[in-house]
Amino acid sequence: MTSCNKMIGVLLVFFPALLLEMDVLPRSGGRKVLLSAASSQRSVARMDGDVIIGALFSVHHQPPAEKVPERKCGEIREQYGIQRVEAMFHTLDKINADPVLLPNITLGSEIRDSCWHSSVALEQSIEFIRDSLISIRDDRDGGTRCISDSQTQPQSRVKKPIAGVIGPGSSSVAIQVQNLLQLFDIPQIAYSATSIDLSD
Repeated sequence: MTSCNKMIGVLLVFFPALLLEMDVLPRSGGRKVLLSAASSQRSVARMDGDVIIGALFSVHHQPPAEKVPERKCGEIREQYGIQRVEAMFHTLDKINADPVLLPNITLGSEIRDSCWHSSVALEQSIEFIRDSLISIRDDRDGGTRCISDSQTQPQSRVKKPIAGVIGPGSSSVAIQVQNLLQLFDIPQIAYSATSIDLSD
């Protein structure tokens, strides 16, 4: 896939989606990235893998003051936000293509937009936690779900728990997200947070 097509795909992820689920875009090496809308306002980029790394990147600016109660994000951050998403995909592609680094293990990702705002980042963190809890429940129940009184059907797409979360970038937002994630033993790396409160 050309870099132009990859950039267009990434841009489409973070525009507000009207559909509940969009198509699967092929990536290099047979990898696939699933673009879906978690709700009518939030889009998620997922890359399949054996181990899933969550990411909270500020793809959009903070919501304007009048949109804060609705948690609607501002304008897209082309250089700051999109570049981080593309850098993560590129890094995972490079790691997965190297047979020596992690033999027989592929890294995947679930990237969510934090909009550089605490309420949006916390909402997205709750989605990471929810997905992890659903995955644990499905593992315990054998990955099946009830569809009628006596029938069961394997799930078409089993979500895997998040191994850890990268982001968000802001110190104040990272502290709030960290307080939530630590309750569920989900590690976090705040890539550009500088607060002393985050030091051990």
